[in-house]
This record gives sequence, C-alpha cells and structure tokens, in this order.
Amino acid sequence: EDFRAGNGTASVAFGWYLDATQVLVEETVSHSSGPVVLVGHSAGGWLARALMQREGKDWVSEHVRGLVTLGSPHFPPPPDVSDMTMGCLRNLHEQQPGAFYSDLIFYVTVAGDAVRGEQVVGNLPILELIQSPSQESTAFNSYRVVCGIGNTTGDGVVPLMSAHLEGARQVTIKDCLHSINKAGTTQPTDKAYMCEGRVDDWLGVVVEELSSRPLLNTGD
Repeated sequence: EDFRAGNGTASVAFGWYLDATQVLVEETVSHSSGPVVLVGHSAGGWLARALMQREGKDWVSEHVRGLVTLGSPHFPPPPDVSDMTMGCLRNLHEQQPGAFYSDLIFYVTVAGDAVRGEQVVGNLPILELIQSPSQESTAFNSYRVVCGIGNTTGDGVVPLMSAHLEGARQVTIKDCLHSINKAGTTQPTDKAYMCEGRVDDWLGVVVEELSSRPLLNTGD
C-alpha cells in the first residue's frame, strides 16, 4: 500500500532481493576469513545500501568490509518527476544519506562520463524501447527520469550527478557506459563497467581501500 502511494521502503518492496543477498553474504562470510566487499551495479548499488540499512550497524560491522557501486542512481528524482522506485530511494536517502557507515566500511562510487543527453523532439521514452534514434536521445530520457535533467552527462543510463555518494571515494571514468550494450541499441560494447578494460579503471582503487583498512585478528 505504501509502495503504491509513493512512500515505499526497500525492505518491503524489494524484501525478496534483500533476503537473497543477505543469505549469500552470510554464507560467504561463514566460509571465509572475514567480511565481504559488496559490489552493486545500477540499482544493485542502492539496494546494497538498503540491505545495510535494514540489517543495522552490528550486522554491517560483522559482514561488510566495503561497498562498491557501479553506475548506481543514489538519489531520488525531484518531486515533479515520477519516482520509479515509488519512494524507496527517497526514504533511503533521507534516513541514511551518503556514506552512512563510513566509520565501519569504505565506500567507492564509480560513475561513467560518456554520453551527454540530447533531446529529440517527438521521441517519447516509450519509443526508445522500440527504436532509438541515438544513444544521446536514450540518455536524455533516462537521465530525466533519474534526476529531472536530460541534457547532462553520464554513462548513457544514469547521470553522473546521481552516481556519487558524499563521503565515498569517487571514481569517474571517461567514456564508460552503463551496460554491455550501447544505450538504446543491441550493439555490444567493451566500454561498460564490467568489461575487462574498464574493470582496471576502478579495481585498483578498491584494492587501495582494502589495503588502507586491514582486517583485524585474521592474520592478514
């Protein structure tokens, strides 16, 4: 009911996802020497934050060493723009803004600066699903849904201004795209966050953060 009213919470609306992730994290920690690094792409990034919010400080301290988000929309859209998360992201942002658990874990937010949105008159967002005139047009419509501004830059799906958290170590990668297909097309690309050439652009930063926060009482 709250979700339909635009006041949803991730623990209810996406509880199934958080439950599955919690089980996987706890199983992994139980079979390893310490907490894990959560890596979330797109919505997976803010949903990882929602999991930590739901489980609380003690759980985070025991199970999580760091959070890495790749092209994740961390902020709700302005009030005059329809919220695709139906309030879930707004409530998360209001209750646990920024790198909320930075006293316990490290945060790395990774964003792409590859495509500036450009409006094509008459091209409605629904038409992008059928035939996009350009990735710039797709980016414009996507950015506008995420942050209310279409003519900004980002990874083709998530605008740069939405992808970084205050208090996190912020990594912006030029010419990095959101997914393995160019926005609005089925054309494959090797410029996405998860592609081999792009992983090297952010993985080194994660290694640095791990080195700066050595595990205690594990022999590391």
